[in-house]
Amino acid sequence: MTFTNDLGQPQTINVPENWFLGIIIGAGPNALNAHLKHGDGFAEVTFSPALHLASTGQNHQASNVECFAERATTTQPPEPGN
Repeated sequence: MTFTNDLGQPQTINVPENWFLGIIIGAGPNALNAHLKHGDGFAEVTFSPALHLASTGQNHQASNVECFAERATTTQPPEPGN
């Protein structure tokens, strides 16, 4: 994925298979269990301040990205909807 940083310079983040850009959730047991069941994993890299990445044709049109993580599982249950 290529994006433009705050200085107007293009940069690239390579997201390997089974990795994702995400947000950091609270560490409560219910939230942690829910995210792990969904396939989310533990953050390997964090971004502070968060990256603000706009996307086209995706679910999240303007997302703050706080972490880079590897999926805990590679198969996910169907989405229940938002």
